[in-house]
Amino acid sequence: MKYLIYSNSNNRLEAILSIIVGAILLFWPGLTSYLVLMVIGVLIIVFGIINLISYFRLDEEYKTYIALGSAIVPMIIGLLIILCWKFILGFFPLVIGLLIIVNSIFALPMAIEQIKMKRYIDSILSCFAPLIIGILIIFNAFGIATFAISLLGIVLIASGIIKLINYNSFS
Repeated sequence: MKYLIYSNSNNRLEAILSIIVGAILLFWPGLTSYLVLMVIGVLIIVFGIINLISYFRLDEEYKTYIALGSAIVPMIIGLLIILCWKFILGFFPLVIGLLIIVNSIFALPMAIEQIKMKRYIDSILSCFAPLIIGILIIFNAFGIATFAISLLGIVLIASGIIKLINYNSFS
């Protein structure tokens, strides 16, 4: 019985946190993505600094370029993440957009056959609509990334509300 009470209070807390995080993602998607990438960049730099400190504590016989590189490379990567966060955030939608365009190009022969058979809707849905969506994603990669973050916020808010409703109906 104690487990059930503990579990229910965790569900309520989880639902409330889900709503709060969802609202932050929904209303501040650009800031959220920026902060997440900054935290990742700083953590990677800290990892590199820890490796650098470990490198200087090594005996001379164990100091190698690989050991030094395991300190310097993460610091450079972390710095690049911090400095180029917009590029990194826009990179993933860019790849998805390119994949959609390539898939649409491969669907083109089938779409031409559908047009010959007077199936215009089928050809639009199978080839031309995804092609346009892929092009839009490529030309607005950052906007698509912020849209995806906002969409995740909506999903988290809805999930939290559903959990609260379920919690209250079983209480």
